[in-house]
Amino acid sequence: MSGLASLAPLTPLAAGLAVGYLMSRRKHALEADAGGGDLNPAHAFMYPRGILKGIVASAIVLPLVFFLLPDAAVQDARGLFNLAAIVFGGLLWPSWIYLYRYRIVVTRNEVRYGAFRMSSIDLNQVTTIEYFRVGNGIHLKLLSGSRRIGYFEGGIEDFDGFAKAIRRRLPNDVRADTVGSASF
Repeated sequence: MSGLASLAPLTPLAAGLAVGYLMSRRKHALEADAGGGDLNPAHAFMYPRGILKGIVASAIVLPLVFFLLPDAAVQDARGLFNLAAIVFGGLLWPSWIYLYRYRIVVTRNEVRYGAFRMSSIDLNQVTTIEYFRVGNGIHLKLLSGSRRIGYFEGGIEDFDGFAKAIRRRLPNDVRADTVGSASF
């Protein structure tokens, strides 16, 4: 058993390599799903890859730091530090997978969004589009009458391009409201 226990510090690295390999295999399928061919051109918007690389690095490095701290530094709390390593890795990997898979795809007549199950909004139902700033962030609401049918926050790459892509695909009679310094 002591032989397996000595491999515990390598667990985050092995998990990182395995998840990275599996996600790279899915990358081409996800990119193909985002496109719509020549008849229905689509634009896909995702989270910035730099943020995702930071999450992966944290998911590998933070647990390794906890596992590799010398026993003299943690004294009697070795079990607590190992548990913290597992918790950090257990929280960071699923969040990375979700953010990696999350897409907003704008096609001619709809907006599809999601990570594991894509939801869609029919752009023909939109009567009002609101584009506004909240604190340091940008937000976009799609309304059908007074009912909100879509709400998007500005964490994705090229959020302004996303807002413009939606605006170009909406009928001319859709009211566009901008609040604060937001414009599109």
